[in-house]
Amino acid sequence: MVNTAYRTASSTNAPPAFPDLLRGWRKTRKISQWDLSLNAGVSQRHLSFLESGRSAPSRDMVLLLARSLELPLREQNALLTAAGFAHVYRESEIGQKEMAQANHALQVMLKHHEPYPALVIDRNWNLLMSNEANTKLFSVFVDAIDVWERVGPGEKPNLIRLTLHEQGLRPYIRNWKEFSLYFIRSLKLELNSNPYNAGASRLLNEILGYPGITDTDLIATDSITPYLSLEMVRQDVELKLFSMVSTFGTPHDVTLQELRIETFFPADEITEGHIRRICGSR
Repeated sequence: MVNTAYRTASSTNAPPAFPDLLRGWRKTRKISQWDLSLNAGVSQRHLSFLESGRSAPSRDMVLLLARSLELPLREQNALLTAAGFAHVYRESEIGQKEMAQANHALQVMLKHHEPYPALVIDRNWNLLMSNEANTKLFSVFVDAIDVWERVGPGEKPNLIRLTLHEQGLRPYIRNWKEFSLYFIRSLKLELNSNPYNAGASRLLNEILGYPGITDTDLIATDSITPYLSLEMVRQDVELKLFSMVSTFGTPHDVTLQELRIETFFPADEITEGHIRRICGSR
């Protein structure tokens, strides 16, 4: 059964009107009209008129309020659209000509991280790019293409689904319950920050419907380690990996702002040896 508790405003077909969207974001950010008016340098009376629909904003006013609310670039565009203006920020495909240098930077990071796995995901954990080491290492456990054809045909491969679905990596993950809690909490944090992320809402509802998945378990405090490592076992291969996440520092494109580069490292010498054997040395 789908958990309707995580449906968002963008789950409906009709986009919210500008006054509703502005008011919704202000409440999401938990600031008063007075505080927003001070942050933006406008009168509270004018802000009240904008939220009630008694006044229409200029394009510059929309951008001023969006930046004062610290909205992601995608949501700044949505606020502009709701007010009747064109987007300011592009959402480019990573393979487009103007993204050539950014694409090159991603390829360099992925290649130079070998023999360790690395991948590129978007804000909803959709898998966009990966290095050869990532393919080699995880193919020891599953055929990702075959899994995805059964788990999510017609959709982008998704890291959370591939990890937690029973036909994915889950049977080989010793601590899959800890990872399910990590992903659930991450999705909830995303939705608390951006309740209009319909993709995250759908994904959260989906994984909460997987057998054995719950968001009520607690991790014992005496077992907390410096980081959560991914512990995977199959036959004579036992891996423990931890990861680091990198982002673009000054993005002016929606796609670049939402990209995450996740790089994996061995958490022990046994894993280091397996990686060297399976993926090769530098």
